[in-house]
Amino acid sequence: KSKFKLKRPPHPYVLEPPITSKIEYNHNDELAFNLILIGRGIEYLPYFVFVFEELGKRGLGKGRGKYELVRVDNEEGERIYESGKLSDNFRIKSFQDIINKCNIPENKNYQQLKINFLTPIRIILRGELLTKFDFNLFIINLLRRLSWLSIVHSDEELEFNYKYFISCADDIKIKEENIKWYDWERYSSRQDTRMKLGGFLGDITFEGDLKEFIPFIKLGEYIHIGKQTSFGLGKYEIVGEV
Repeated sequence: KSKFKLKRPPHPYVLEPPITSKIEYNHNDELAFNLILIGRGIEYLPYFVFVFEELGKRGLGKGRGKYELVRVDNEEGERIYESGKLSDNFRIKSFQDIINKCNIPENKNYQQLKINFLTPIRIILRGELLTKFDFNLFIINLLRRLSWLSIVHSDEELEFNYKYFISCADDIKIKEENIKWYDWERYSSRQDTRMKLGGFLGDITFEGDLKEFIPFIKLGEYIHIGKQTSFGLGKYEIVGEV
């Protein structure tokens, strides 16, 4: 058990909603979403499937809209759940697997990196929600999240030289920025009110010696960054690298 304590430990899961503007679904429409389980959270896959089944029967939202859980596929597109049956045909992807998938060639310098923020990125520093963004903030939040997830939900803490990476991050500059603030709302049934959860959307291109950061940034595509990651905020993807 970790000797550290957090007021709000990170959840070992991320729910990724579909990236679409569609908000109304009719009878027989399909909605596909991603569920990412982290560390020991993988052990709870059968419980997640059961909960999604039960929620469909009871209904969601104010109107209690009902749905049927049709199927669950793993990342490779292989079926692991259908017609009430869950198989063990799922694959656990390690940090090393993701690094290997990066296939970072020795002769590639990675002097530019373009990142697209797909769902609102909410960065909080000293209790304040930030309205400006740079590479240092990006890396601080990413490494902090990686560290806490490994401490709280893994059998082996992910070790890296935090101070070294933060120091190197100071040298990475913004080459091009096309991000804007987006005020997103969600309805809280617990509080019976609509909550504003604004954040950054758009793309940003960083410039500098980025090679050592690439594996962590690739991993961040899975785990997201910032606040409210458990229901899909903080999702980004690498769309260009030089």
